[in-house]
Amino acid sequence: MAAFLGDIGMGAAVGPYEFRVLPLFRELPPPPRVPVACVVGVGVDTPELLAYPGDGFAGSPRMVMGDGDGLVNLASLVAVDPAWRRPAAQFSMVKVRNVSHTGLLVDDRALAVIIRAILRPS
Repeated sequence: MAAFLGDIGMGAAVGPYEFRVLPLFRELPPPPRVPVACVVGVGVDTPELLAYPGDGFAGSPRMVMGDGDGLVNLASLVAVDPAWRRPAAQFSMVKVRNVSHTGLLVDDRALAVIIRAILRPS
């Protein structure tokens, strides 16, 4: 990432990235001690990676699409699932097909899932 930031002319961002952003991703926080239902949209074309021609970052990249909610890719959406899915944790991951990131707030199917999760007895 440091090389990428330097190559795109954002060398000043390397320090903040290394000292602020990286620590956030080294370890996920422990699961909350309350029931959590993580509702995510899936099945929507989502940027997965940028493929640059050659060995460096010269030229325009080609965007490779993958699964996700149109904004966040599937790997990021489900990152907490293995860490939080423990016997002591009250965690569920619900994937709503063909619903976008912002669609979760207006799609009738997604809202029904969210309401069921809220009303579920703990």
